Amino acid sequence: MAKPNWLEELVESYFRLDGYITQLHVRFPEMDRELDLLAFNDKKFVIIEVENNVYDNRKYYEKIVGKFEVFRKITDTPKYRHVAKGKKRRLLFVGGMGSDEGYNHLAQLLKKKGIELMDKEDLYKGLLKKIESLRKWPYPADDPSRILYDLKLYKLLRTAS
Repeated sequence: MAKPNWLEELVESYFRLDGYITQLHVRFPEMDRELDLLAFNDKKFVIIEVENNVYDNRKYYEKIVGKFEVFRKITDTPKYRHVAKGKKRRLLFVGGMGSDEGYNHLAQLLKKKGIELMDKEDLYKGLLKKIESLRKWPYPADDPSRILYDLKLYKLLRTAS
């Protein structure tokens, strides 16, 4: 099992702050794959792949789409069949560093395959919005999104807009 990176942990916090149950690095030995993050609540089942760097080329796009083609089958596995039953399935790719042109091109290509794209800026803005409403930090002190909460608490960070 791979060690979570900072971006995966921020994405997990994003969903936990919305009340989702999350699981990082979900292994599927029968598919010989590992999913970065799975998040679900009573209405949605979200399959999430996270990459620190986003590239604008065909090979990279095919790699991402290929991963999601395999992960679409998660809802058929005995482990998650009952969890996903009756829930709307959402496929989400979260990307870190990359050019605006690369993101726009990748977003268009992924959308055709039913995969949403969230860039790091949207992730940060969404997290800040969620954090602004908190009166007390609900997670362990070493959670990576805690720094955003602390910066906001001590007025070192302006409101997300």
